[in-house]
Amino acid sequence: MRSLAVSFSDVLLNLLPHDSVERFEVDGVPLVCGILLEPPPDFDDKAQENRLNVLVKKQAFSCNCRDKGLMFAGLKLKSRYRHAYVVVGSEFAGEVVAAGADVTKFKVGDRVMGDNHYTGAGDVAEGYKIGVPAASASKEYQIFHQAKLSRLPAEMPCEVAAAFSVDAQTAYGAVRKLNISSGANVLVMDARSNTSLFAINALKKHGINVYATAAPGGDNPRLRAMGVKEVFVIDRASGPASQEELRRCAREIGGFNGVIDPSFDLHLGFVISLLAIEGRYVTFGSHDQYAEVTGQELTRDLPDVRRVLWEAMLKNVHIIGTCLGLTADLQRAIEDYGTGDLEVVIDSVYAGQQPADFLRRSFNAPDRFGKVVYRYS
Repeated sequence: MRSLAVSFSDVLLNLLPHDSVERFEVDGVPLVCGILLEPPPDFDDKAQENRLNVLVKKQAFSCNCRDKGLMFAGLKLKSRYRHAYVVVGSEFAGEVVAAGADVTKFKVGDRVMGDNHYTGAGDVAEGYKIGVPAASASKEYQIFHQAKLSRLPAEMPCEVAAAFSVDAQTAYGAVRKLNISSGANVLVMDARSNTSLFAINALKKHGINVYATAAPGGDNPRLRAMGVKEVFVIDRASGPASQEELRRCAREIGGFNGVIDPSFDLHLGFVISLLAIEGRYVTFGSHDQYAEVTGQELTRDLPDVRRVLWEAMLKNVHIIGTCLGLTADLQRAIEDYGTGDLEVVIDSVYAGQQPADFLRRSFNAPDRFGKVVYRYS
């Protein structure tokens, strides 16, 4: 069984059975990665503890921003007490190769991805927890409760499926919470974020006027091909001066009816003033969520909470947090993919002995546009 592991020590990874060990960096932190080899997990399909479980063989996987956080947290960069290595991966595509006695949702041979159904608290049922099924999705074989998986449509390649579930479920949950009608004006922040790309594509079928922001160099022509009316380049180093064109647009349209934002700590402070009366702001992340473990400085322009809430109150603005999404959100995304209403943007696909190249492209490449996938050949 193969898995992609990250560590500080090439000595450690070289001592373990492996295909390859390579050095790379994330956010300036030197790390080592390798494809490790170990026996697959034992799975007794008649055992009581496996009665609702299935064994899945992965065909491909991808990493998200959450992998960076889990990787740094697992290695505990500021502590003497840390894991020797961390196995990464948030999304996957695979095939059911064994099933417990009471499994009804799947059969051997079914192709599956993760279902990240999350409502905010507690277990959904005995035996499994809500949220992302695995923090180590690169494991080639893994056991899952049947409720944590969703069947792939026949027309979805494994590379697309391995780049789908977390971002699609999050984006469709955010669009659902916007609760806006055809003709509305929606601003999607940081358009090159994987979840933002899914959100842009998810909004198209609703007849929404989509606008977007991007960092310098991120104004990719493909954004307009995806239906974005206008892209505004926001340069944090230039401060408010780079926001003027966006503010002009907001004044001309009477404010944005909705905003989807992957980084509230970067954007909420000025975006709140761009919303229309009764506008809705939905966020699902923070840019500085890794600063504590990497030792980097926190963002300096954090939002003034008092001013933000005061403006939200005066304009009756809705500030909404969202995490992942519901099973229904994932199913809507899968249906839209099947009907051609959802494009999945794939940047590149890696295979074989390329773990460092895959991780560099996933986390470091300034020109990355879409998901980066690793396929087991």
